[in-house]
Amino acid sequence: MPRILETISRQLRWDWQHTNTGENKNQTAWWGNYEPQWDVMDAKIANLVCELEDDQWEVKSVTPLTSSRYTGVGLDNRGGGTTVWGGGYGYATPVTVGVIVLAQRWVEVSEDELAQRSRERAERQASQATAARRAEHDRIMALPIKASGIFSKEWVFNGEKYPSEGAAVVARKSLAEKALG
Repeated sequence: MPRILETISRQLRWDWQHTNTGENKNQTAWWGNYEPQWDVMDAKIANLVCELEDDQWEVKSVTPLTSSRYTGVGLDNRGGGTTVWGGGYGYATPVTVGVIVLAQRWVEVSEDELAQRSRERAERQASQATAARRAEHDRIMALPIKASGIFSKEWVFNGEKYPSEGAAVVARKSLAEKALG
C-alpha cells in the first residue's frame, strides 16, 4: 500500500484580561497585570493535544499569533490631572493571542484512495487556476480608460495611448480575454 504524508493546521486563540493589583492613596494611579485567560488557554491546548494524540499526528511547527494592547492618558479638566495605566504616559505591550499548530502524519492508503486524492487535488488546482485567471480578468476590466487631456482626442489605457475611446475599450477587452487563457 502506498504511504502519503497528511498535513493539518489548527488555530488556537484566547483573550487577555487586566487585573488591578494596587493603587495609590488618592486613587489617581493604579497598576496591575495583563495576562491571558489561563484556564481558557490551558483547556484549548489540552483539547488539541488529545486530538493530535488520538489520530497519531506529529507537531511540526507552532507559530505564535501576536497582537498589542495599549493604554493612553486621561485628563480630568475639572480639577487637575488624572492619570491612567502607565503613570500618565500610557504604555503598550505586545501579547501572544494564540498559536497556529501544523502537524503531519504518514498514512497508508489503497491505490483507489490514492487515485481519488490525486483527482481531487487536480480538480482543486484547476479550480484555483480558473479563479486566478478570473480575478486577473476582473482586475484588467476595472482599469480606467481616461482622456489624455482636456483638449486631446487621445485616450489612455494601461499607459498606452489610443486614437479613440472605442479603441481603448477594445484593447482592454483584448487584454482581459488573454488573461482568461
